Amino acid sequence: MVWGTYKRENGVYNYNLYVCPFLIDIDNYANMDFIFLSSIIGTMLLLLWASYDIACQWSRNFRKRMERMPCMLQLPENLAIKFCVPKFHLPGHTKKCWGPYSFNYSKGVGRTDGEGVERNWSWLNGIAPCVSMMGPGGRSDTIDDICNYSNWRKTVTLGMLTHYLYFCAVLNTGLVR
Repeated sequence: MVWGTYKRENGVYNYNLYVCPFLIDIDNYANMDFIFLSSIIGTMLLLLWASYDIACQWSRNFRKRMERMPCMLQLPENLAIKFCVPKFHLPGHTKKCWGPYSFNYSKGVGRTDGEGVERNWSWLNGIAPCVSMMGPGGRSDTIDDICNYSNWRKTVTLGMLTHYLYFCAVLNTGLVR
């Protein structure tokens, strides 16, 4: 059994994973592939952006590795996956990664920085001493509560943020003086 936590914008997903030992021997990315593919089961997508600190390495041969996964984890052929490295992690990569894996050059992502998952760490680091003493169930529930609170805050302030961003965009057009 392998315990893994996969964080997404809309919460924290904990999986009790069983990854076949032969997959681990074949490829170092088997656990991440399994977690990623498990998190999008049942979604109907045509295009998916995957933001990962080492997307430039992980994306290589992703489709080939996916073929070795159980059929329930197979993605449709018509699903386009764009791999990007979060903006603050990109400078640590070689320059040949900067263009192909940058959010700045990805069409359709707007001003996304890909660091949304990282923003929960400031909250989660604060509760680390408390959750380290808890059992797995209590720890999981507490982390879920913290992330849900963060999501609730985003939802409540979305209206004000959208209004502010619209106001800034109008000011930047030069139409308003």
